[in-house]
Amino acid sequence: MSVLFELLKTTLTALNPYKYDELVDRKKRHALQYFVMLLLLVFILTAILFIPTLTLLPSYMQEEFSKFTKLSVTLDYEQTEPIKVPKVHPVITIDTVNPRESIEEGYILISKGSVFYRFTGFTKGTMISTDDLLSASGFSKILTSIFIMLAPMLIVMLYLFHAVKYLIVIFAVSAIGFIFSRVVRFGIEFYDCIKVGMYASTPMILLGLLTKPFVPSVGYLEYLVFLAYFIVGVFKVGDFEEVVKAGKGKSGHGRYTGSEADKLEKY
Repeated sequence: MSVLFELLKTTLTALNPYKYDELVDRKKRHALQYFVMLLLLVFILTAILFIPTLTLLPSYMQEEFSKFTKLSVTLDYEQTEPIKVPKVHPVITIDTVNPRESIEEGYILISKGSVFYRFTGFTKGTMISTDDLLSASGFSKILTSIFIMLAPMLIVMLYLFHAVKYLIVIFAVSAIGFIFSRVVRFGIEFYDCIKVGMYASTPMILLGLLTKPFVPSVGYLEYLVFLAYFIVGVFKVGDFEEVVKAGKGKSGHGRYTGSEADKLEKY
């Protein structure tokens, strides 16, 4: 509970870029831990917000497949033994050799003349005949069950995708910001730029993910907000009147005032 409270407290602070000097003073790993935990929490909240949409999925699929005015499929197959995917603890089993009356393992069983599906391994399962399967309602039930079964894996894949995407944005902007700061003689080190980027990703993550259940895309708005927070945060952390010695950081060690830096450049 204390971890969640600390995360929420840091999130509120990160929404105010004028306080980034307080956040950057913390340990280096704190920024990365905060980013990972915030993204995970927002993903969980986004998944919860998607639940009402999932309840409408069966009716939506049935409505879409009802647009077929005619659908004819001819099946011609021969099988020597059951097919299990994967081999151990199968999710899908295809067994047209022996007629089945129930599903015993996995989530989908394609048998001779019927298809069985279930959402969990503890339920009995539902049977759909081959004729019903080719109907709009049959298609919608099967596809809905497949989507629900794959939902946990999809959530993990989406989490990793967004984590990599946001990290690329953070590191790219931090690198450009650091190089530009050196050109204009602005005193801030690269690690501080990265930490500012980690905290500045807060509004980007909140805006980019929590809006998805209601708005498919906010375009480049999330990145523009991130860039605005990053710029303000960098100006708050660094100083135009200081030059950072290479390899030194926010702690102040290795920093020289403008007059001292000018003297060093003569050597």
